[in-house]
Amino acid sequence: MTEELPITILYNWFSENSSSIWKHCTELEFRDSGKGSASIDFSTEHYLFEICVWNHNCSLDIGVINSITEESEYPTVGSNKSTKDLVEKIQCFYNYLETNSFKPEIGKISNIYA
Repeated sequence: MTEELPITILYNWFSENSSSIWKHCTELEFRDSGKGSASIDFSTEHYLFEICVWNHNCSLDIGVINSITEESEYPTVGSNKSTKDLVEKIQCFYNYLETNSFKPEIGKISNIYA
């Protein structure tokens, strides 16, 4: 059985979770570059978020920018051992946001994978 590509995984995760993400967001968009990468961009009153995956090396970047202070935090960047790891990191990040009402404390996000 062939493992799903990261872009497919992100799209499926987005499809399953977009209605609950919309409860907190002012904007939400899934984008497929058509060149082996895709991203989910969403924003709240004070934060801009991006989850980006690449099929190459099963890479994942998650970025958060506080739109008031313009501080940024990248809790995860780079390759993953498997698509299972990629899914776990996306879900861990989403669970963190849900727990904190989509109001992360900048500087503490990088510790959520510890």
